[in-house]
Amino acid sequence: MGKGIQFQMETVLLIDDESDLLDLLAVSLEPAGYRTIKEASGVMGLRALEAGPPDLILLDVVLPDMSGFEVLHRIREYPGCNLVPIMILSARGTVEDRIEGLSRGADDYLGKPFSMKELVLRVQSFVRRSSTIRHVLQSGTLIVDQDSFRCFLGGKQLDLTTIEYKILTCLLKGDGKILPRKRIVEQVWGHALEGSSRSLDTHVKRLRGKLGTRADAIRTVRSKGYRLVPPEF
Repeated sequence: MGKGIQFQMETVLLIDDESDLLDLLAVSLEPAGYRTIKEASGVMGLRALEAGPPDLILLDVVLPDMSGFEVLHRIREYPGCNLVPIMILSARGTVEDRIEGLSRGADDYLGKPFSMKELVLRVQSFVRRSSTIRHVLQSGTLIVDQDSFRCFLGGKQLDLTTIEYKILTCLLKGDGKILPRKRIVEQVWGHALEGSSRSLDTHVKRLRGKLGTRADAIRTVRSKGYRLVPPEF
């Protein structure tokens, strides 16, 4: 919870309507240390993003409900997914098809059939590189994209002030631990302020209001400070 990468094991989201291929991809990737999520349609693949950005997405172009290119476009607009590596897997493997996929925002294009060993090596390469440039914090359905300075709850952007954003980021980085008021104040304002404890409490109250029904994710620990628990649906 609250770490730059959202899952203890790197997660690969698989979106393909071929059930046999989904199973084969999972069987090949899981022994290499990856957690896999299998979805057979574009809608279900997009819905899987509600749990947080995966570390990599393998996406088929031909899906039963929408074009893989449309799914790709929507993924890029989803909170925290602008830098997630996306590899297209498709039987359409002409040069023109590859150019179209890459021009639409894919990071790689692998034509079917392909070597499973080669795919695993490509996945390892992309995940290794992307993990050094993504700056996303997550706790449950709460996501902070530090690259764009935006916060999302359940996929919906929160309208936060700069101070509220800093407080929330501080709590996320606390990884569920109790953070003393003094520590939060120093990290948010850079130094102690007169009446800073009361000011912090006021900002936390407003922040809770913006979390709506998930306001209890920010817990007050009497005489100590605050801690964040994962907000869920």
